[in-house]
Amino acid sequence: MSIRTRNILLCVILTTFLLVGCTKQDIGQTESSATGNPTMPASTQVSQELPMAEDVQNATEQRLVMLFQGLIVMDRQPLLALTAEQSRSILPIVRKSEEEGSIDESERKAVIQLLTNEQKAYLDEQSKQLKQRIAERVKTHREALTAAERERFVNAFEKRRKSEQRVEAGVTEQVNNVVPSLDTRGMGTSVEKQLIEMLISKL
Repeated sequence: MSIRTRNILLCVILTTFLLVGCTKQDIGQTESSATGNPTMPASTQVSQELPMAEDVQNATEQRLVMLFQGLIVMDRQPLLALTAEQSRSILPIVRKSEEEGSIDESERKAVIQLLTNEQKAYLDEQSKQLKQRIAERVKTHREALTAAERERFVNAFEKRRKSEQRVEAGVTEQVNNVVPSLDTRGMGTSVEKQLIEMLISKL
């Protein structure tokens, strides 16, 4: 395996660890400290966790979970809560996503178009801050790893991927994994259910 390939795999693994390891900021503290212009929230007002797919190359799944979780967090902010009319329009899209396990770009844009300028600005700021935190932490962790640790992470990642492929083909095999396995669809579904419940409560 080339050094370039190892570095790419390492970046994927580290990003996964960071996304899973983040903790949510206490919402009560967020609401009590939220002042000023809601379109420019401070970093302390942004949720510290947006559950994402383990496969960081799956951009569609990432955007789906980021959008739905972002709506849940945004609704708790002063002056940014979704209205009954917005909830009524968004609900069918979220239900369809829950049934199909995905959301296409046109549907994602349809949800965004239903938001006010202030709500859009909040989600944009939240997304930017999340990406910045991920980039900084991935860089820090990657530089801190020794060559032996990098080799161990990459080998464990490849071993688990191969095991998953064999299981999908109908071959049962148990492998001791260093990298924890994540139920990506379960994470996404959980967010969808939370959002559906929130939207229904507003009707």
